[in-house]
Amino acid sequence: MIDAMQRMIRPLKTGLSNLVARAVVNLVDDSKKMQTLQLSVLTEETREGVERAQNYGFTSVPLAGAEAVVLFVGGRREHGLAVAVDDRRYRLTGLQPGEVALYHKDGASVVMKADGSIEVTPKPGAVVKLAGETDAALKGDAYVSAEATFLDALTTYAVAIKAVADPLNAATPTLTAAITAFKAAGTSAKSTKVKLS
Repeated sequence: MIDAMQRMIRPLKTGLSNLVARAVVNLVDDSKKMQTLQLSVLTEETREGVERAQNYGFTSVPLAGAEAVVLFVGGRREHGLAVAVDDRRYRLTGLQPGEVALYHKDGASVVMKADGSIEVTPKPGAVVKLAGETDAALKGDAYVSAEATFLDALTTYAVAIKAVADPLNAATPTLTAAITAFKAAGTSAKSTKVKLS
């Protein structure tokens, strides 16, 4: 009787044990509407074309060696769904409670801090680029201060040298107008909400 019951529930036990598995990412195909992965699930089990569910508005292409959690609907190994992929080799650590971050394998990150500020860090040697910005860029406080000092000194110089170098006052107004326009352009290109240092 017990043997018969065990035989009856064996398929159920097998199905349940096959529902969830840990896996390692081998390959990624990001060309389709739903990204697919090739995964190593067990020592000798490789699964092809495993769809990866990602949150709306966020997407990434994991590197080979990243780890995945895979659901097998109905315990059927031929139809897996990767519901989470993480990479302990590169994950940003040390965040405070409530903080949220995007991170990259080369060290770039965007951290939404606990105090509500946003910290943008490019990889070492790289710059932060804003889409749509061509000639204008957000500058750090040191640059902004040096630029203002230079323009003020140039204005003072233009006024002081006018009597000697430009007695007819032909060139000085053009120079002064150019300095004023440059200051205005610099001010409009800077954001009071975003500060990069």
